[in-house]
Amino acid sequence: RRPGSGVEVTQRGFFARLRLEPLGTDSGVRPHERTLAGPREDRYRLLRATGVNTSPVVGLYEEPTGRAGRRLAALASGPAAIDVTDDDGVCHRLWVVTADGPGGDAVADLLEMAGSGPITIADGHHRYETALRYRDERRMSRSCEEDPAFDYLLMLFLESTSEPLTVLPTHRVVHGLGEEGVSRLLAGLDGLFEVRSAARADLLAADAGPGGEGRFGLWTGGSGLWLQARRQAFEPLLPPGSPALRGLDVVLLGSALEHLADIDQDAVAAGRVTYTKSPAEAPD
Repeated sequence: RRPGSGVEVTQRGFFARLRLEPLGTDSGVRPHERTLAGPREDRYRLLRATGVNTSPVVGLYEEPTGRAGRRLAALASGPAAIDVTDDDGVCHRLWVVTADGPGGDAVADLLEMAGSGPITIADGHHRYETALRYRDERRMSRSCEEDPAFDYLLMLFLESTSEPLTVLPTHRVVHGLGEEGVSRLLAGLDGLFEVRSAARADLLAADAGPGGEGRFGLWTGGSGLWLQARRQAFEPLLPPGSPALRGLDVVLLGSALEHLADIDQDAVAAGRVTYTKSPAEAPD
């Protein structure tokens, strides 16, 4: 169920291994976030110590006809091998389908669909960059091993066009602005956003609207605001890249924080911003 609502949604995807390749303009793997040195080092130490992908990277691919969804629904029609409910009340079911078993045709079809175009990393940028570093390190010491496991990464593949994705926000908590910094932030909002007041309950409402529209909630000094991005005003502030990348909410938010509050990547790395997935915890 979506947090704060009675709406129940089902998201189907499949786990498979992805052959690693460097990120770049011509890469088949596309990032949308900048990474931080501290988390990269943390994940690198974990991977080096265990030699195991303890958590998958999430990748998006496009197959707008719905064929991938139909394949996955058919594969998930029988009893699941694993059926668990997590602490958030989300039910996870896993079916094991092998490439050389009864579901081999479906496996081949899913891999072809996911591999026919670029993969966009939705979550796991630090883990992906860590896997590249680990691969390069292992390549220096391997002894003619064919198709080594470290050339790959565990990924959860989600089709992003035929069914709406459920992507919940991660809230940013900015520290250490002080009264002067808050005043400067509030004074500069009109230059980048359309601004209107909002009660705390409005900001926490589950039906506050979909993402991707440049809309943000702000809570400071015991009061709230809705912010609607003025796209043209953001243009000179955005990092270089594709229009799709430059239009993402996370990119708009990063640019706004840097412009209005001097919160750049170095400030984020220094701990000036922390994160929570709980909409109730963020304003507290």
